[in-house]
Amino acid sequence: MTRKQLSLIGAAVLGLGALTSIGITAKPAAENYVAPLVKEQINTSINGKVNYDSLTIGMDGTVWLENVVVNDTAGHKIATAPTVEVGLNVLKAPTLLFSDAEAMSLISSVTVENPDVHVWQLSDGTWNVQQLVKSSSTSDSSSFTGSVIVNDGTVAARLSDGTRYEMEDVDGTISLRDNPVVDGAVKAVFDGEEITARGNINTKNLNDFAVYVQADSINAIHVNQLLKSRNDISISGGFIDDVHVNIKSDGNNGYTMSGNLNLTDIDGAYVNGGTSYAITEGQARIMLNKNQAIISASDALINGEEFQVDGVIELADDTNLNLTVLADQASLLALAPDQGIDGLASANLQITGTTVSPKISGHILGENISYNGLVIDSVESDISYTEGKADLGNLQAYMGDGVLAGRATYDVDNTDFEAQLTAEALDLSAITAAVDISATGTVSGLAHVKGRQNRVTSITGDVYGEDITYSGVAISQARATFTGDGENYTVSQINALIGEGEFTAYGTLQNGEMNLSFNANAIPAALASQYLNNTVDGNITAYGTVSGTTDNPTAEAHISSNEIHIADARYDQILADVTLHDHVATISRGIIIDGEGEYTVTGTARLAGTRALDLSVKADKVRLENAIRPFVEFPITGWVTTENHITGTIDSPVVNGYAHMWDGSIQGKLVTDLYADYNYQGDVLTVTNGKAQAYGATATAYGTMVGSNLNFTFDGDQIDLGRLLTNEDIKIDGYADVKGTLTGTLDKPMFDGSVVSNALQLNSVPITNVKGNVYVDPSVVNLQNFSFTEDKFGKYTVKGGVMLDEPHRLFGTIQVETASINNLIHMLQQDTDSFDGQLNGEIELGGQLDNPSLDVNGTITDFSIDGNVIGNAVVDADLTNRKFTIRELQLPVEDGLIAAGGVADLDGDADIQIAANRVNIKPFLPLVSKDIDATGIVSSVINISGKTNNPKVELSAELENGSLNGVALDKAFALATMENKVINVQRIMGIRDKYQVSAYGKVPLAALYTSGYLPPGDNKAMDLTVDFNEADLAVVPLMTNAVKSAEGPLSGAVHITGSYDDPEATGTVTVRNGTMKIDTIGNPMEEINGNLIFTGKQMDFQSTLNMGKGNAGLAAKVTWNHRALTSYNAAVQLDKLDLANEYVSGPINGELYITEMKGIPTLTGTINLENNQFKIPLSFESSGESTNLGLDVTVHAGKNVRLYDKLLYNMLITGDVRFKGSTNRPNPDGSFKVESGIFKYLNHTFNITKGNANFERGSFLPRLLLEATNTTSSYDIKLGVSGTVDMLDMTLTSEPQLSRERIISLLTFGRGAETNSSAVSSQDANNLFVSGLQMLTFGYVQDAVQNSLGLDMINITTGSLNPDEPVDGDTSGNYNIEIGKYIIPNLMGTYGQGVNNNMNKYGINYKVDKHLKFAGWRTNDNGGYFGTTWTRQF
Repeated sequence: MTRKQLSLIGAAVLGLGALTSIGITAKPAAENYVAPLVKEQINTSINGKVNYDSLTIGMDGTVWLENVVVNDTAGHKIATAPTVEVGLNVLKAPTLLFSDAEAMSLISSVTVENPDVHVWQLSDGTWNVQQLVKSSSTSDSSSFTGSVIVNDGTVAARLSDGTRYEMEDVDGTISLRDNPVVDGAVKAVFDGEEITARGNINTKNLNDFAVYVQADSINAIHVNQLLKSRNDISISGGFIDDVHVNIKSDGNNGYTMSGNLNLTDIDGAYVNGGTSYAITEGQARIMLNKNQAIISASDALINGEEFQVDGVIELADDTNLNLTVLADQASLLALAPDQGIDGLASANLQITGTTVSPKISGHILGENISYNGLVIDSVESDISYTEGKADLGNLQAYMGDGVLAGRATYDVDNTDFEAQLTAEALDLSAITAAVDISATGTVSGLAHVKGRQNRVTSITGDVYGEDITYSGVAISQARATFTGDGENYTVSQINALIGEGEFTAYGTLQNGEMNLSFNANAIPAALASQYLNNTVDGNITAYGTVSGTTDNPTAEAHISSNEIHIADARYDQILADVTLHDHVATISRGIIIDGEGEYTVTGTARLAGTRALDLSVKADKVRLENAIRPFVEFPITGWVTTENHITGTIDSPVVNGYAHMWDGSIQGKLVTDLYADYNYQGDVLTVTNGKAQAYGATATAYGTMVGSNLNFTFDGDQIDLGRLLTNEDIKIDGYADVKGTLTGTLDKPMFDGSVVSNALQLNSVPITNVKGNVYVDPSVVNLQNFSFTEDKFGKYTVKGGVMLDEPHRLFGTIQVETASINNLIHMLQQDTDSFDGQLNGEIELGGQLDNPSLDVNGTITDFSIDGNVIGNAVVDADLTNRKFTIRELQLPVEDGLIAAGGVADLDGDADIQIAANRVNIKPFLPLVSKDIDATGIVSSVINISGKTNNPKVELSAELENGSLNGVALDKAFALATMENKVINVQRIMGIRDKYQVSAYGKVPLAALYTSGYLPPGDNKAMDLTVDFNEADLAVVPLMTNAVKSAEGPLSGAVHITGSYDDPEATGTVTVRNGTMKIDTIGNPMEEINGNLIFTGKQMDFQSTLNMGKGNAGLAAKVTWNHRALTSYNAAVQLDKLDLANEYVSGPINGELYITEMKGIPTLTGTINLENNQFKIPLSFESSGESTNLGLDVTVHAGKNVRLYDKLLYNMLITGDVRFKGSTNRPNPDGSFKVESGIFKYLNHTFNITKGNANFERGSFLPRLLLEATNTTSSYDIKLGVSGTVDMLDMTLTSEPQLSRERIISLLTFGRGAETNSSAVSSQDANNLFVSGLQMLTFGYVQDAVQNSLGLDMINITTGSLNPDEPVDGDTSGNYNIEIGKYIIPNLMGTYGQGVNNNMNKYGINYKVDKHLKFAGWRTNDNGGYFGTTWTRQF
């Protein structure tokens, strides 16, 4: 009997036993018997081994297996389960006894609780569980037809690459009821998401299945397992959501799918050709319908740029495509970062065909495309791709105003390409920028190119350009035509119009052999600028040929030019013949004409092989500055001749030559002659026989420079330093001998020399015995025992210098002996002669250049200001590490003393005291002003403490026995402090008699430099009060010398706030019953009453005063802003005001106003004159600057207004004059008419018959036009006067007629007739003396008498009072006085009296009109006359 049958019998027995209630007693035996049989049966059914701990059979036939373990043939654990429940169909057991059915058919169900299953993929791609169950040899009818139930299981799967996946909470049921069709459903948790599946499969035909899968979300990263064969794509994130998919076999070893799924936030990468593309934010909706995948609502970012793909993919053997791809404004730089292409691209593409043979069509558009500097504004093209052939049709690219159009094809299989392109007005600057060339203009043309495998096989072209510029060269037109096959090229023509010239060329390149000809006519030389690294101007003509190969060309060129400019150098003509053959360049003729001079270059240069040189370079009588100007900017001029023979090689040339320069200059210093021989070989420059002559001095030099090492010797005698050295700060004049050596290297030169001079001038101060050594290298400047004397006795000795390396350390001492302070000041270029004295001491130098240390110790003997010796000063101070220490500073001043001491740390605290004890201020006044008149003895103490940059200053000062401008001050004192940058004025006071002016308050330093308005109360604003309550007008003479004296009590105070830039003032100052005497006005101002009122930025003034018998009223208003007047108005009312000065007397009436007109203060109004007397000044020039005032003033001359000068005139005038313009440029309009009067000339009084005082533009001085008459010795003399009083032009005529000389003789000597003698008699000399006496001396007495007596005429005469009595020895020495007074208009009574004789005379003169006069007189010796005079001018 077989084991199978035994097992079945056992099962039947168990079942029958259960039915007949034998179970309890038989159960253990059954289990012990059946368990091994079950285990054996299971193990024979699998390729492996199943073990369990125990087997239990239930009363109903159910079998429970505990702790089941399944291993494969290799002993690897495949699954474990704590409990497996097997349900048996015991009723079928009998049938198994009589059939070949499998024992498995007895099992109705298998339930596995908490299984833990491990599956893995083998290296061949199969799974370990595929061969676990052995194939059954029995028929299908006896197979297992029950169900398998899994509860709360876990499954761990490991792929062949080691990737692990785990599913938890696995629940499912598999039914084999319809065996071989298996139905089932499973639910599991994978990656935290629940997945369910159900379906069926025919185990006899695995291509017969149907499955439905549903999941809310699956991590898309697991798709990478499906893409393992694709190295170009990977998924790094995202989800597959809302999965509902049915998969069903189609009966042809294929399958169909239906359903849908969503792709959400898909991230990944795609690599193509080494370029990686980042895919982010991928979204899509995919619908599956049989063999179609319909993609909709899809978009993704590729390298941050958005793309959309929609369409259908047919999933068949040949996957068919029908997709639309859209991109809008995608960045090319982002999509292809390694390609250097920038810009925006849009595309609309249709993709059809299959994945094996796709077809692409559509349209692409690019904007602002740039590549390697080439910028294309926009480009668009139709695109198609079919069967390996790409076609770009309707290609159009726009660059500026130009367009490139055409078509291009490319065969992917055989690499054939072809392009036909047309260019129209392309911007050349946009094209050349891509190759780092600066050119402008436009290019147009045609090109047809064919080729294969990136090699051109055929090309034809015709290109032309317009308005092209390159390297400063303008090409108005250019054209080139060419053909070629990739090896051989023919250039039919190259033609270009360059400036006014033309360039043409043609030729061929056949198999590497050139055959070209060129001709250039009047080509701009600017083409050579970039090669010479200089600006070149002019025209060049050349022609020649080029042949041979590119690596060994043969060329011939003939070059000529007239007037070439290189940089600022001008050359008249250039001629050159150059050939190149077998790598040897030969210059058979090279000539450059430079004015009267010439350069010549001939010889050869081998460009390959030995590279040998054999050149001759000469220059004859050329200008040196013109020669070097293209290469170096150096201030050198002169004529030069040089010859040079250059041999050696190009890499190691040898130069032998000489240079001779004459009549030139170096750095502005004249050089008479300069000569040097030199040799250059092997990096060694040797200079011999170097000699220079300049300013009468001769200097020699010789030496070598090996590489950069220097070794030169200089020797110069009697060098004119004044002409050689120019410096704005230091001016040295005189001659010196200079000797020295220059060693070191070009980078680190070292000069060691000496300077000796008997006499120099340092900033115009004579110094003698100058001598010393100077050493200079890149690290130090050192003066060694450098000394000089000044002013016979003074001596300076300098030892030290400065280190040029950081931190620029100073070292050394300066000894000073009996040096003149005045000379020292002038050596320091300070223009003052106020100070002098003799300085003795030492200054020790230390520290660093930006933080020097100075230790000064010395005395100043006979210190003086403006020649007044004050005393001997002692100075002992130092500055170390920014700390200034005054150990001792004393200056005795007569019986007083000025002293100071203390320390001020520039970065810390200060503690300095300055004191003055009973110091006479008189010697120090010239420091303030040489015109100040003040006296007094001052004592003061100043304490400085706190931080040096914010010190606390305490000041107390007192002035005794002081005076200012002759006005005595009983006492003045000041008490003030400064703390936290605020000046606190406790009191500043000046006292005289019982009057005083004081000020107090605070002035922050910020108020002195802050711009703009500071309101009251601001901590930066001034708060200063000036108190006038105990003051007097006597303060006015202290402020101006124009006021001789003033008195009268003042009251009030002014409060000043704001800033210095924008001050405000409030308060009132009042004067009552004051008096004031002005220096140039005769009458004092009396009963002065006025108020000066300040309100913010406004001042109002009202005042009245008396002067003489008249008075005046004044009102004014002034406003300001930022210390600048913004408006001003004033009005003056004059009521009989009498100035009574030298030029004006009598009452003045009128109204005057001052206001702003046309940007300047302007005086307007009217002055009315009556009973006034004026003297015309010789000029209105002021001794100082005067304010320019605008004018619009009318002066009216009414009754009894006279122009009067004691020596010249007395005229009664009337009329009106309007003065306009300005005081600097007056523009008067009007004149005064002379009603009557006299004019004095040569001791004679002329009666004015006609006259005017006219005013002309540009002057206040009137121009007099007068006609006057006088009768002398029976001659009627007429005087004409014209001009201003400082430049009068006199004309004289007479009746009977006399010459001008005779008239002057008549007026001067009393005779007009000719005499036989030319000598001057004693009588003539007496008359001359009297005329001079009257005009120059007695005129002042005469004027005073005339004015005091109210006379209209007073004259001094000689001789007899009787005009008819001849002058003889008895009367020639007589002096007489004649006076006159108008009794009524035109009727004058006269009286004469002898001074040293007893004669007297009285008479009358009556003027009827200007033609008719009556006169009569009588003397005490009974002489007399009465008659008439009639004159007529013809």
